[in-house]
Amino acid sequence: MRAGDIDRLVADGNVILKSENKSGECQILTYYADTEKVVMEGSPVLRDPDSTIRGNVITHYMQTNRSHVGGRVNATFEAPDKTGKGSDNGDAQ
Repeated sequence: MRAGDIDRLVADGNVILKSENKSGECQILTYYADTEKVVMEGSPVLRDPDSTIRGNVITHYMQTNRSHVGGRVNATFEAPDKTGKGSDNGDAQ
């Protein structure tokens, strides 16, 4: 890292996170540039098309697309459709 480079950013108060396939909300978000790590605190919620996770602290590693959730955790996952027919219930006309 060179002098003058930003090593981290902190956003405070009703923070909204958006990326290609993820979105989230929290009260405090800290982004670490060198590791591309995001730490979400204060009622954090992280969503992607197939899941929603909540916890006391969510740490998301952007390079590997992996997350660690600490504290009391609530997670909802949608199982992928393995039939290849989509998510309809078969009532197509």
